[in-house]
This record gives sequence, C-alpha cells and structure tokens, in this order.
Amino acid sequence: MPKRRGLPRRLRAELADPIHVAGVTYQQQFIQCSKPNCNEWHGPYWYAFYKVRETNRTKSKYIGRELPQSVIDAFREEADTPEATLREARREVRKRARAASRARA
Repeated sequence: MPKRRGLPRRLRAELADPIHVAGVTYQQQFIQCSKPNCNEWHGPYWYAFYKVRETNRTKSKYIGRELPQSVIDAFREEADTPEATLREARREVRKRARAASRARA
C-alpha cells in the first residue's frame, strides 16, 4: 500500500476561505482517493461543519462540488450586519491567540 502524504501546497492554494453562516462553517477539502492504485487528490468538495449540543461534538456533512446559492446569499446578508463584523473580529483574535500559544510551545 502506498504511503499517504499531506495535501500538496499547490492544492492548498486552490481552497477557498471558510464561510461561517448561522453556526455552520462551510469549508472546501480535497480527499485522497481510497482506490489501491490511485494516489490522486480529488476535489475540492464543500463540507458543512456544525456542533451538536447534546454531545458537544463537531459533525460534518458533504455538500458537493458547488456551494448552494442559498448559502452564498445567506452569507452575504449576514456579512453586512455589525454582529457579523464583531464575530469575525473575535474569531480572528482566537485564531491569533492559538497561533501564539503554539509558537510558545
């Protein structure tokens, strides 16, 4: 069986930024083929990530090659509100804090 490697840098550059709408994060991912003679990365495919309150676990759901227009419209509407701007600023602060703590470790 061939050794699996991480996603190549050239493919990482093709991924769109994650989209956050109403507690759901939509993100593109490449998937490595599971066929024995194929070492290709397929995609990118859109996935929805959301948290289940009862179990406090993150679940994912396959969306497809294209993001539905309804999600894009909802994102544009939500992005125009002050709450979305504040949420995005908080997300950026958490992201930088995680990066700083990793750098110290």
